[in-house]
Amino acid sequence: MNPKLSLLPLVVLLLALVCPPASADEIKLKSGEVIKGTILYESEEMVRIEVPVTPSIKETKMISRADIESIEKTAPDQVEYEKIAKLVPTGSLINAESYRQMIETGPDSFLRNHADSQYAEKVKEIRDTLADELDKVERGFIKIEEDWISPQERTDFKDLVDSRVRFLRMQNYAKSDNLGSLIGAMREFEKIEKDYLGAPVTARAVALAKEIIPRLGRQLQTLAANIDYQTAEFERSLAASTPEAQASIKAAREREDKNYAAAVEKDKKDGVRWVQLNPRSKPAIEEYIKMASSELARLRTYDIAALERQGEVLLEADKFIASNRLAEANNRITSAAAMSLFVQPGDGKGASKAPAPRSMAGGKGSGYLGSLKTRVDARLAEEKAREQAQQQAARSQSLAANLKKSEQSKKGEEAEEGEKKEGEEAEKEVEVDDFTALGAARKAKAAEGDGTPAGAAPAAKSKASARPAPAPAPGGDDAPPPPPPVMDDEGGFPTWLIGPILTALVVIAIVVLKVLGIGTGKREEE
Repeated sequence: MNPKLSLLPLVVLLLALVCPPASADEIKLKSGEVIKGTILYESEEMVRIEVPVTPSIKETKMISRADIESIEKTAPDQVEYEKIAKLVPTGSLINAESYRQMIETGPDSFLRNHADSQYAEKVKEIRDTLADELDKVERGFIKIEEDWISPQERTDFKDLVDSRVRFLRMQNYAKSDNLGSLIGAMREFEKIEKDYLGAPVTARAVALAKEIIPRLGRQLQTLAANIDYQTAEFERSLAASTPEAQASIKAAREREDKNYAAAVEKDKKDGVRWVQLNPRSKPAIEEYIKMASSELARLRTYDIAALERQGEVLLEADKFIASNRLAEANNRITSAAAMSLFVQPGDGKGASKAPAPRSMAGGKGSGYLGSLKTRVDARLAEEKAREQAQQQAARSQSLAANLKKSEQSKKGEEAEEGEKKEGEEAEKEVEVDDFTALGAARKAKAAEGDGTPAGAAPAAKSKASARPAPAPAPGGDDAPPPPPPVMDDEGGFPTWLIGPILTALVVIAIVVLKVLGIGTGKREEE
């Protein structure tokens, strides 16, 4: 926002505080004339009163007591109160610093100086109103006409808010009949038409522009009529000056002309139609008059009612975008784009003689309608990208799940393989234990046959031990009984083979049972 323009509401409000109030001191003369103003001085012979001529110009009058019939004075607190009462309702786009100054120089000053006034309570209410609005401004709100716009709304409806700010500036410029102010108003209108055509303010801006151009044209015509006289007067004044003064004046005039030329060149480079005007250049003034006439004819081709309808439809589309109802927003935009905004030839309004209206394109490219369309397309693209991302994420999740499932399956197979190997190793251990048990049984049996205690290591047998023991001495009491007679090897079955044969049979039986799976369940459970 232009800082110079943001100070305009403050200047207006401060002027309201320093200008005389509607009710002031009143002097009624014997002639019947009534003079209103502020009495500055009184004596037995005369009264001095300050009378406002304009909001910024005042005149002081001296009135003789002999001419005065009566004097009615306004109480000081009433005078101050009437100034403060003008502060509300407040204007648009007032910044926080302006609110603070208003409160300090208005209500706070009154309550300090007139605490017991009958207007004190009303002044407190005004102060509360200003303080509440200051709080909103400090939190990022802005006021445009009667509407308070939040920071979120400024983001969601940026084009809508910006167009209203532009139109408000245009209105402020248009309040003056100054040539520069009227050109400033048309520069703001040009910005609205280029960047925000189709916004709700468009119809009002076109109507205001059609009022401004004739006023501007009159200013230009007067300027053009007087330019020759002013130029001649300047030349005469210059000739009457000293050589040093002439050099200084000429240098100053050259600098001004150079600055105007640079400003015009920049405006043209930026595509501005309502360029800066050099009021001393007759060719520039005449060119401006032609452009103003052409622009007025073009603006008259607009159908104000159609602009209003389009603004309403596009405002609905803007709200739909904010609530993410993109299909409905698209429908409104399509409907608005189909509207005809210009007076049709032959309708009796003289549009057939006007130049063809400029396209809606310009500035941002397509006005408010195009901006909304761009936003909708961007939102749709975001949704599409979001959907694609979600689909990609879903595919990635599915791939990860399948991979995890494959890994779990592989781990399960490895676990089964490990269990199988453990089972085989356990079977081998059981088989070894069985063979060990059989071997132990065989050894025990052999030990019993040899007379060796169970668990004792068997004595080694030599070939000599296999021979018959020598016969004891006859007649001995302790003589062992005679050994059994030795059977002939060639006849009969050798008894020493019985043990090994039985052991082999037991081993074979155990192996067969293992192969058949008989008798192993209980052992495995244990």
